Amino acid sequence: MKQVLLIVTGAIASVVVLFVVVGLMLPNHWNVERSILIHAPASKIHPLVEDLHAWGNWVESRDPTLRYEFTGPERGVGANRIYHSQYAGTGSTQITLSDPSRGIEFESCVNSPSPTAHGKLTYASEGPATRVTWHDEGKLPVITGAYLRDSVEEGLQRHMDESLVKLKDLAEHP
Repeated sequence: MKQVLLIVTGAIASVVVLFVVVGLMLPNHWNVERSILIHAPASKIHPLVEDLHAWGNWVESRDPTLRYEFTGPERGVGANRIYHSQYAGTGSTQITLSDPSRGIEFESCVNSPSPTAHGKLTYASEGPATRVTWHDEGKLPVITGAYLRDSVEEGLQRHMDESLVKLKDLAEHP
């Protein structure tokens, strides 16, 4: 009986060690970029993008427990949106750069006091339309995050695509 217990314990320990070693070798950095062509000038799009209060009108969320509070200026550099959620925890998004012709950059903190993600929404003129590109990247926790990276990227792609469609609708049909 002792020998069987020793073999089972050794097998479980081997699986745990293998899980950790593979998790350390897998990348935990995620990087997602999506874009959409909006038939409106950047001057119509920028007020919706640089105002974190307005994000509630176009940034897709399916979490009914999500609550926001805002600090800093109402829009532009320093504007900060803090969220609390039963499912997603606590986090924030703060605008670090705002340029009406180029777009915005922002940092996000997810269940951490320091930034865990960096993002930007940029504008590129295409005739009378504007291509809006949303880029977001960050690092997940070592080991477990590496196993979750692909599903995080897939979820962000869907979230960004749905949000950009809503932004397009708001900018084209105010």
